[in-house]
Amino acid sequence: PAQASAASKSLAAAVPLAVGLGTCCLKGEESMQQVAAGLAAGYRLVDTASHYGNEGEVAKALKQSGVARGDVKLVTKIWYDDMGDRAAEAIRGSLARLDTDYVDLLLMHFPGSINSLQDPETNGRL
Repeated sequence: PAQASAASKSLAAAVPLAVGLGTCCLKGEESMQQVAAGLAAGYRLVDTASHYGNEGEVAKALKQSGVARGDVKLVTKIWYDDMGDRAAEAIRGSLARLDTDYVDLLLMHFPGSINSLQDPETNGRL
């Protein structure tokens, strides 16, 4: 097997493998309850997305849990329609809804769905 690149080693150190709590399809109060229960059970990785429509509830549950933000790996995703020129605004929106100034991992839902994502110059601005 090929050796891991420096970038992949860096990513592995930054976001260690962990069992996480996914929030797809959770809405409103149910979303807050499930995230709160997961955090109480010891989950320290929470996955959400702008498209799920529950980033605000995830933020509330995290704040109410008493678990320090720095102790939770927070993952979110931006939707493919928000790629390219709209990515920065979409990321700022997610950060605002999550009531945080950073996420530990930002993913793109369905990368490659639009041509602008494949353009290196556009990617450099993301």
